[in-house]
Amino acid sequence: MLGDLESLYPAQMGEVLKAGAATMLQTAIGIMNRQMRCAIVRTIQEADATPGQGGDDGSGEEDN
Repeated sequence: MLGDLESLYPAQMGEVLKAGAATMLQTAIGIMNRQMRCAIVRTIQEADATPGQGGDDGSGEEDN
């Protein structure tokens, strides 16, 4: 996702761009939590944190 954006800036700005994107995402999630609109995000995060339950375990393989 950030690859296209990073190509617009010098290589040394890559880490700054990634940190900024992560900060913006965390801010958005915080706002959604305060507005009680974050049930879907929590469900996705819980699924990702539960190996073997259909979440992404980081292995790159599908759960059977």
